[in-house]
Amino acid sequence: MRAIVHKKDENSILTVFLLHGSTQLYFSKNHPLVILLEQFPFNVVSLELPGHGESPFKKKVMVNELISTFTNEMKQIAQNWNEMALIGYSLGGSLAFKYLEQQQKQPTFIITLGTGFALDEEERELIRMFFSDSFFESVGWKDAMLRAHRNWNDLIISMADWYHLDTPLLPNLEVLKQSEIPILSLLGDQDEPFPAKKNQPFTRNINNIYFQTIRDCAHFDYFAKAWPQVQEHISLFLQRLGFSKKK
Repeated sequence: MRAIVHKKDENSILTVFLLHGSTQLYFSKNHPLVILLEQFPFNVVSLELPGHGESPFKKKVMVNELISTFTNEMKQIAQNWNEMALIGYSLGGSLAFKYLEQQQKQPTFIITLGTGFALDEEERELIRMFFSDSFFESVGWKDAMLRAHRNWNDLIISMADWYHLDTPLLPNLEVLKQSEIPILSLLGDQDEPFPAKKNQPFTRNINNIYFQTIRDCAHFDYFAKAWPQVQEHISLFLQRLGFSKKK
């Protein structure tokens, strides 16, 4: 994985690592999430997930290999920083939970957006549709994907098999129950693969999860039309943890 350092605060010991979603590129300097976090006393680093962008990939990567590759490389990256936290969108949030389960260097907090806790047959089929060449062709994104990801064809073949009904990408709820790390989970009420209404019940007995439903928000809306709500929830969560925006 590549690490892109957006901000290094010499007075901060906490580094926030940003994990993007599947088929997406790393969070850039001009992304609203990066701009928001740079107002807090954090180091801010974007990671490029395995197989995305310029990161190497092979013909087909099974889901367990994806998880082990991420957790092992994340462990190596985290050693170069002091305290760390993870913020992940969609697949990035799933991998943040997988890192937590590995009992590696524990994050100070985790924030996930568009990351589910369970999956049924209808939602699995939606995900498979999102991860198809025909979908990207139909919305006019395929040429952009080919330019953005040097391993696009291998990536799309692999992703089709990552989400099944018992996929290990779903978080281990028992591990989350035992953890004391504060977690903010944001899910849209119109999120197609992970609707808030279906996922919230899985978090009710996990005391360290702060679950918030984002109104009028589909899976690709968190950093677009739903951003004002998302920004408010993230800011309030960080302030409750004792982090204040720089003046």
